[in-house]
Amino acid sequence: QIDEISSGFTEDMTEQLKKTLGELNTNWELSAFNNLDRITPASFGFVAGKFETILLDDKIHNIPNLAIHARPAFAKQLRAESEDLFQIIVNALEYLKNLFGRNYPTEKIDLFFLPNLPEGGNTLYGCSIVDEELLVDSFDGDVLTNVERAVAIVQQLVYGWIGISITTEWCNDSWIDEGLSLFLSHFILAKICRSLEGKIKKANYLTEKNIWSHFIFNKGLSLIESDIQLNYPISLNLGNTAEYETLIDIRAHRWRSAAVWRQLYLLVGEESFKRGVKKCASDYDSGFINKEKLIKIFDQIL
Repeated sequence: QIDEISSGFTEDMTEQLKKTLGELNTNWELSAFNNLDRITPASFGFVAGKFETILLDDKIHNIPNLAIHARPAFAKQLRAESEDLFQIIVNALEYLKNLFGRNYPTEKIDLFFLPNLPEGGNTLYGCSIVDEELLVDSFDGDVLTNVERAVAIVQQLVYGWIGISITTEWCNDSWIDEGLSLFLSHFILAKICRSLEGKIKKANYLTEKNIWSHFIFNKGLSLIESDIQLNYPISLNLGNTAEYETLIDIRAHRWRSAAVWRQLYLLVGEESFKRGVKKCASDYDSGFINKEKLIKIFDQIL
């Protein structure tokens, strides 16, 4: 059904589309989307299916429209956990907005719990995806599982700025967004955990000690389990994307990358670190970043 066609379609294109749909003799509908901001193609996609959905009705905080979704089989867990999830997301978004000096780059955020996700999650334009096992296991889970779910969610939020608005020029420097998002997810949770006291049902598991213990434990575990050489360069030299999959252990590389960002944070201090991150976001918004640009920024900051 063609009601309105955006400026992206010419009259000839519209007629051709109508003709094609007529020949197919289907009940398909044609939808037209307005132009978006520049984004990396890897961040564009769709999530489709039947979901239990909970909306956040929040007129106070200046945040995007927020909804969380899970498959109907996990509706009970979603309803029970939704209040805590919203509190974590809202507080994390507030901190991130101040850190990057600008609002979340899209007008809405949908958080989906879906099955069989590598490394626990993924981020599309305006849509964060987290492995549904983290919803189920955290429902009656231990401290480590609950911290891991909070980390996974906040990490996907960070990608909205570093990964969607800014992306790396080539996978040689995947350590920049992969490592920064993983480090910042722990850093931010450690900063907001006290403000969450009394606001969420399971606030006792979100402590600075538990958050950084999770970081250290997973970093060590990923290296022990990995075949990666410890002297393998953090900034890679890859000719194509297939080499990225075959030459490195992605989990170990991600945690080593996060450790590099933690070392940088400890080296330059908190204020210089935050100024550098904010300058990355402002100087390269809707553009590319690489290690040379990153080093230049922190040279200027220091």
